[in-house]
Amino acid sequence: MELLLLALVVLLTLTLVGLVFFYMQWKKASASTPQQFESLAQNLALLEGRLHGSNSALLQQVKNTPSIEKLREAENQLAERIAAHQELEAKVLEQTQQIKKLESLDDRAEVQRLTKELASFNRQLSTEQYTRKTILDSCKEAGLHGVLLTNLTFTTSDGVRRQIDHLIITQNTVLVIENKYWSGNIWHLKVPHKGSSPQEALIHHRATPEGPKTNIYFEEHTDSYAVSPGKQARIQAVHLRNYLNTQSPLHSKLFIETLVLFSHANSYYWQSNLRALSQQTTYFSLHNSAQGNSLKDFLLSMNSAKKHKVVNIEELHRALQPMALVNDRF
Repeated sequence: MELLLLALVVLLTLTLVGLVFFYMQWKKASASTPQQFESLAQNLALLEGRLHGSNSALLQQVKNTPSIEKLREAENQLAERIAAHQELEAKVLEQTQQIKKLESLDDRAEVQRLTKELASFNRQLSTEQYTRKTILDSCKEAGLHGVLLTNLTFTTSDGVRRQIDHLIITQNTVLVIENKYWSGNIWHLKVPHKGSSPQEALIHHRATPEGPKTNIYFEEHTDSYAVSPGKQARIQAVHLRNYLNTQSPLHSKLFIETLVLFSHANSYYWQSNLRALSQQTTYFSLHNSAQGNSLKDFLLSMNSAKKHKVVNIEELHRALQPMALVNDRF
């Protein structure tokens, strides 16, 4: 009986202690709840501030990011430039591989033919480099300031890829140069009319080339032995102006001059009616000039003519630089 009472007392004591313990825990929890809410509110405010800062930074980054159109335009220009490099490299590689392949065969005639083609191609490359250097040196000697773009390629709105051999940009001149590596006598004539010389009429009616080193073409004639390089240069100038106009309306009134440059050391250029022909395109033989002056003198006189408004050199250079194989300043 005494043990039962003792157990009952112990049980009641433990129950009372448990109730007191749970009561104290409840009081403690009740007292700390406002502080927890305040801490939680502070954390939420801090997170909200950080989120606002992140959104502002992201918005600024979006504003500074180039538009998709500009990125695509830059990508297309880069692709055209890479394509021009790859086309040049592929042509050299193809010729070299064919020669190596045929050298293993006993086909000497074919090897010699391909060797001549490769040598001719290499001469043209070296000629382009020589012509570029000659033009650049002439601009420097004339005291001009501007840029020279070589092997400029661009795609017009009709999807056709255009190519310009050389382009000079100065403060007073935008000049398209069509480089022709023609050797021998080069006859540049107009279709005979009343008052033409007997030589012109004879060449027109019996224009039989005397050999492979004679080039005959007429400025406005569909049956010419060769397409007029002056007409070719003027067409390229029109395409270039139209292309620049799509980039900026400021270029719509840009006046672009044209020059046909015969760069072969053995080229002899002859033309009839100098005044009539020179009104459209200027022709110049690098080594045997009928004008009797140097390329430096010619460029200096053309630049001093000031036929159009002042050219923004840097603006044009930025627009065309990515599409040129070589860029030179002078």
